[in-house]
Amino acid sequence: MQETSLGKIGGGSVPVENPQEIFDRLMQTMVSETLIADAIDAYATLEIKDETEREDFIEKYSDDTYTPIIKKAVLEVVVVVVAACTVEFDSTFRAIAGMIESEDTEQVIRRMKRLMLERMVEAATNDMGLASQEEIFRRRLTMVEVEAVI
Repeated sequence: MQETSLGKIGGGSVPVENPQEIFDRLMQTMVSETLIADAIDAYATLEIKDETEREDFIEKYSDDTYTPIIKKAVLEVVVVVVAACTVEFDSTFRAIAGMIESEDTEQVIRRMKRLMLERMVEAATNDMGLASQEEIFRRRLTMVEVEAVI
């Protein structure tokens, strides 16, 4: 398989990327309460039609019992998206994505992660300047989807 890069065009040596160091650094990302609330609200808005059920869902998943679970799920999505945008090589991205311990057995959490991924991908691609960058980014995220990381 051909190695592709989001890096700069031109000569010079390419520094070696350490996937574990990048992963560890990305896992230190602070996930705001706003992002957690957004994940819960997005799921509720798209998946629950009944207003009362939606409010009950938001109340339940905003509770301290679920907050750490949702925070971890959102962080995993953030790590994958940021890595897809910033690392130089596909092999580094695959290694980082492989470090995500996707143990979400609850369908709600899995679907919430998918919705957050879709929203973050849309935002990230709107910020990209080159079509080639967007193509590599989307292909990397397709790898993640196929391998069921998120």
